[in-house]
Amino acid sequence: MRRHIMQTGGGGPLPEGYTQLSYIESTGTQYLVISGYYPSTSSTVTGRYKLTTAPLSVIFQSGKDSNRVMLCPVNSTRIDYCFGSGYKTLNVGSGYSDLGTWYDFTMTCNSLTINGHDFSITGTANVTPAIELHLFAANFGTGDLTVRPNALAHIAFSNPSRSIDLYPALRDSDSKPGMYDIVNDVFYTNAGTGEFVYEPVQ
Repeated sequence: MRRHIMQTGGGGPLPEGYTQLSYIESTGTQYLVISGYYPSTSSTVTGRYKLTTAPLSVIFQSGKDSNRVMLCPVNSTRIDYCFGSGYKTLNVGSGYSDLGTWYDFTMTCNSLTINGHDFSITGTANVTPAIELHLFAANFGTGDLTVRPNALAHIAFSNPSRSIDLYPALRDSDSKPGMYDIVNDVFYTNAGTGEFVYEPVQ
């Protein structure tokens, strides 16, 4: 069992050999695959993201078509999502999906809270995604993986069977950025091309 330490600047406890980052940012070719992880109906998703381009960002997706869990802010007034319910659009009004602003969110199968504002969403009770969790990337039914720019400062999925809690980190041995799962002691690095942009904790 690795010994976890609290990194300077707050956030989550990372093991020795890793330095916590403020965030990692995909420029449109970098994404993460959380191997073997499939969110369930009972999952609660929490995180912090920033949109860096428009239209359409992808925060996360698992599965495809109507059997998936997904969060995709589109522009300053619209967020697209799925929670085993098929592709749906949520009109959030202004101030909840703007470029360059950090947003804290919590998502379940019937609710989405963004920076303290609650929105009702329509989910279903039988989410069984067949494609493991992706961050920064989604499959929109064309057969091709779509990677979209945005930044993540934290994301966690909790459910009774298995939870994950991911923090941006730099692996000290090779200066490789990615996200470290402090629950399962796994470091995930870019599955695409190029490399994530990142910012050290101030």
